Amino acid sequence: MRTALVLSLLLLLAACQTQIITSDPAKAVILPAQIRNPAQPMDLVPHFGEITIKTVDGLNISGTLYGNESRDGIVMVHQMGKDRESWKPIIHKLKNKYKILTIDLRGHGKSQGDITKFTDGDYQKFPNDVQAAAFYLKRIGVKNIAIVGASIGANAALQYAVKDENVSTLVLLSPGIQYHGIDSIKPATRYSNAMLLVSGNADKYSTSTVNTLRYAHPNAKLVTYSTSAHGTEIFGRNVGLEDEIYSWLDTHLG
Repeated sequence: MRTALVLSLLLLLAACQTQIITSDPAKAVILPAQIRNPAQPMDLVPHFGEITIKTVDGLNISGTLYGNESRDGIVMVHQMGKDRESWKPIIHKLKNKYKILTIDLRGHGKSQGDITKFTDGDYQKFPNDVQAAAFYLKRIGVKNIAIVGASIGANAALQYAVKDENVSTLVLLSPGIQYHGIDSIKPATRYSNAMLLVSGNADKYSTSTVNTLRYAHPNAKLVTYSTSAHGTEIFGRNVGLEDEIYSWLDTHLG
């Protein structure tokens, strides 16, 4: 009788607990069941400046956290051959309003990985890097997340966003139908929130892609500029992209 009672109490205690998802399995914690939303304040104090986060497959990803105590946050994901520094032209317009985490994708900047040895399978793990960044923002209290991605970073952002209900909106600069096996069309049909699609009209592959995505996703806005520039290279061309992104996030984030 006593054994059965103890077993019942243990089962009841287990039912009242849940494991909070984290990008670092070593930091997973058990919290009461009522704290189920990973967007609620968690176990980290924001450390503004350079940080390192760990992906679910064990890589160290470098990033920089900007902003204030806002519960609205932005993850920024660069394109091939660039790093988190490529977002600086837009950071100054946003950091006083949002928490912003810019990351170096694996194999880029200060993040772990040797891109000279990457296979398509390695590139297809880029969404893990986006996931690690989004989970970090949640753990420091961010509730609503926007992801801004460029080129292959846009594709990775879209692939991750369909799995996370806290991603309120996407801004995709020069996405492609497919980059190294990271597809954009199928996830675009599954993502339900608003997205901003951007391309230079002389960037033929990306222009074709954003037009296809616009028809695949009814809640998308398409903006094209008179330039051949690709991704974050559109910044600084005096075409108004920085203001367009600011206005979009002001409307759709939070």
